[in-house]
Amino acid sequence: MGARDAVGRQGAAPASAPEAAPARQHVHNSYIWLGSLRAIGVVAVVLVVTSFSSVAALVELGMRGATSLAGTLLMVAGALGGAVLVVGVVVLIHLLAYRHLWYEVGPEEFTLYSGVLSKKRVHVPYQRVQSVDQRASLLQRLFGVCNVTIDTAGGASNKAILVPYLTKQQADTLRNDLFARKRGALQGQAAGRQAGAGAGAAVAAATGAEGAGAAPSAGGAPIAPIAASAAAPAATAASPNVLSKGEAAWDALGGGLFGGEAVDTGAVTYEYGLSNKELVLTGLSNNTAFLVAMLAVLGFVSQASDIVFELVPGSSDVVNGTVTSMVASAAAGPLIGMAIGGVMVIALVIWGASLLGACVSYGGFHARRRGDRIEVERGLLQHQLQGVSIARVQSVTVKQSLIRRLLGYCEVSLGKIDAATGEESQQKQSGLANQGLVVHPFVKVSRVPEILAGLVPEFADTPTEQQRLPKPALRRGIMRGVLWQGGGFWLAVAVAVLQVVLNAVLSDPGI
Repeated sequence: MGARDAVGRQGAAPASAPEAAPARQHVHNSYIWLGSLRAIGVVAVVLVVTSFSSVAALVELGMRGATSLAGTLLMVAGALGGAVLVVGVVVLIHLLAYRHLWYEVGPEEFTLYSGVLSKKRVHVPYQRVQSVDQRASLLQRLFGVCNVTIDTAGGASNKAILVPYLTKQQADTLRNDLFARKRGALQGQAAGRQAGAGAGAAVAAATGAEGAGAAPSAGGAPIAPIAASAAAPAATAASPNVLSKGEAAWDALGGGLFGGEAVDTGAVTYEYGLSNKELVLTGLSNNTAFLVAMLAVLGFVSQASDIVFELVPGSSDVVNGTVTSMVASAAAGPLIGMAIGGVMVIALVIWGASLLGACVSYGGFHARRRGDRIEVERGLLQHQLQGVSIARVQSVTVKQSLIRRLLGYCEVSLGKIDAATGEESQQKQSGLANQGLVVHPFVKVSRVPEILAGLVPEFADTPTEQQRLPKPALRRGIMRGVLWQGGGFWLAVAVAVLQVVLNAVLSDPGI
C-alpha cells in the first residue's frame, strides 16, 4: 500500500502496474520419502532400545513353552501391524508437511513458509544474508539433494534458516539469487546514503555552514564487493588427490539422481585443494577420531561383559578364577604378551579406520575465493559447502599440534560469527566459533602467506614468525596459567588436603 499509493495520490508519477507476486518454490519431493525413511530409522532405534527387555522376556517365555503357537503368531501379527501403522503415520506427516513447505524469493526479502497446524513464516531481508551453506548426507548425495542453511547477522543468538531437500541445481540457483539481490540491496542503500549526504551538503552550502567542502563520511561511501589482490596466485596451489578426482567424476555425472544441470555461481579468482600427501597427513594427525573409536570399543566391551555376567549366573567368578590361575601359572608371560599384542592389533585397526574416515571426510577438499566470499567444499560421503563473506571474517588462526609442529605443518582457519543451527543452539555454542572455518587442514607453515594472499588479502600481513616472550612475561604466564588458573594444580591441592584429612581421621584411635 505505502509508496505506490502515495505516488498515485500526489500525482507525481503515473500509476504503474502492480508487481507480480513471487512464485512459490517447493522443495524436492524426496523430502517425503527420504525424510520418512530417516524418521522411521530413528523411531525403529528408539523402539528397539525401549522394548528390548520386553522382547527378551517374550523370547524366554516362548523358549520355555509358556505361550502357545497361536499366541506367538498373534504377538508377531500385532508387532507387524504396529510397524505398518507407524510407517503410515510417518509418511502421512511428511506428505502434509511437504505440501505446506515452500519458499519465495521476493523483491525485498526471502520468505520461508512451513507448518501444518502451527504455521511458521520466516522473513530474511537480503542485506542480512551472510552465507548460504549446503550439507548433504550419503543418501542425499546419491539422490542429488541437500539441505541449505541461510546464515544471517546476529551471531549464535540468531538461528540459521534451514531449507531442506533442495536439488543441487536449486541450491546453487538460490545461492546465486540471494547474493545478487543482496548486492543490489546494499548498493541501493549506499546510493540512498550518498543522495542524503549530497542533499545535506547543498543545504549547508546554502546556509553558509562551515565544513561544506569536507569529504563525505565513510557512511556515505558506496559499498562494493571486495576484490582479491591482484598479486594473489590464480593457479591451483596443490595438485588434486585421488579422492578429489573421484569427486570431480561424481560432479560430471550430475552430482546425484536429481542433481540437475550445473549452475555458474561466479568467477573464481583463487582456488586450491589437497595433495595426496597432505590428505594422508591430515588423516594421520587426526587423533580425535581415534580416541573416540577406542572409547567406543572399550565401552562396548564393558557393556557386553556386564550383560553376559548378568545373564549367566556365576560367570564372573569363573572368569576371575581363570584369570587368577593363568597369572599364577608359568605360561602367564606368553599369554600376557599375546593379550598385549591383540590389544595393539585392535588399536592399529581402529587407527586405520579413523585414518580412512578422516581422508573420506576431507576428500574432494577445495577452498576458493569467489568475489567477496570464501567457500570451502569437502566430504565424499557427507558433503558440505561452507562459505563466509570477507566482511564476516573476524580473525585468522594458525594452529599447530605436537605432530604438526614436529613436521613443520599447521592448520589454517578463519574465525567468524555464525548464526546457530538447530544442533549448535542446543549445545549453546559461543558467538565466535571455536574452530572456525578450516581453509586448510594440513599445510606447510611457509605456504601460509601465499594462502592468505589468495583467499584473504585483507589479512595477508598476518605475522607468521614466532617470537619468544620475555622471561618476566613467561614467568607470569606460567604462574597464572599453570598454577593460579590451572584446574590440575588446584585438583592436586584438593586431593592432598583430602588425603591428609583422611589420614588424620583414620589414625585417630577413638574412631
